[in-house]
Amino acid sequence: MKDIELMKDIELMKDIELMKDIELMKDIELNIDNIILYYINPKELGFTRNIILHHSKIPMGAKIKILNTICHNIGEQNHFEDLHKLITIRNVFAHGKPFEDENMIFKLAELKSDGKIKKSELDKLAEDFLKLFNEQNQKLIQFHGKIKNQYKKNQ
Repeated sequence: MKDIELMKDIELMKDIELMKDIELMKDIELNIDNIILYYINPKELGFTRNIILHHSKIPMGAKIKILNTICHNIGEQNHFEDLHKLITIRNVFAHGKPFEDENMIFKLAELKSDGKIKKSELDKLAEDFLKLFNEQNQKLIQFHGKIKNQYKKNQ
């Protein structure tokens, strides 16, 4: 019975972290959308934001590729290589299987594409996610400012 309660606790911790990560990823996606919108300057802003850039039409990975292309097109160094790591960590929280190891450390088991299982500490993943989020979000905000200034100059 104690094992069942422990698994419920671990699952609850994972779910709480997942909810926080999902909310933070929404911020990242909104910042990327804003950069794309300023860069392409669509005639129908609402339609472009709500329909064309909707996550069901253009997933986050594709938006990151568009962001990288924008960087390349304007001659800006790309500082967004860790955005894919954020997605990966978020996916581990969403799909990883929680367990407690022999040292009583909460971990998530993730099945890698090569078939190997990677075991990651829950706290370390959460810490890594938050660190990457803060770094990448600041870079996106700064880049958005550059795109906005360039857009105003080109009017």
